[in-house]
Amino acid sequence: MGSFKVQLPTTGTLDESLATMPTRVKGFVRAGLNALTKVPEENLDLLLKAVLETIQVGESSSEIDSVKRLGIPPEDTPALLGAISLLASLVSSRAETVEQFISSAVNSKLIDAEHTGTARIFFNAVVQNRQAFKRALETSRLAVRVLPSLTDFETTVDIRFGFEKGQLAGTTAVVLLHIDTDAVGQEIWLQLTKSQLERMIKDLGETLKNVERAEKAVEKSTSD
Repeated sequence: MGSFKVQLPTTGTLDESLATMPTRVKGFVRAGLNALTKVPEENLDLLLKAVLETIQVGESSSEIDSVKRLGIPPEDTPALLGAISLLASLVSSRAETVEQFISSAVNSKLIDAEHTGTARIFFNAVVQNRQAFKRALETSRLAVRVLPSLTDFETTVDIRFGFEKGQLAGTTAVVLLHIDTDAVGQEIWLQLTKSQLERMIKDLGETLKNVERAEKAVEKSTSD
């Protein structure tokens, strides 16, 4: 899982906005645009869906179903989703045309002139779906207001050995869990037994169902 939070520049010229990106971000965006050129044209709709989901949840994940079918090397996925989500958010938030965006990206050395074909097709699709991207951005902003928000979630399995009088007395598997947030110092490390993990998965499954019920209730109330 890779998370990102970037303040989108909506003032100044597009050239200025791209030129003032931090060097590290520029390198990340360039890598993402290079990865975009490897996506087969027939898979760009899948990429559009994955990018919308990435923007809405504020994280890029290789586990998104549409990402698995893009036809690109797995190692290219983080840069592709993160960078393209950032740029799609930028394009959908400003008034410039796709041609102006492509020209600025070339001028800022974010993409080589000979590699603009796929980028042009994809960002044309972004502009055509501008309202969907704006809704995804608003959903993301609404979800992270006030309280610390999840930025990273990592797990691994540890094997514990028990000894008695110098002899191996037993073993057990333990889940190690790390949760990080966007607030300074607000992160948690803990361990879980298998039964605790099973209960957590069950509770989270029920929570997901409740979220879906809430979304349907909101949709119904707004359509009445």
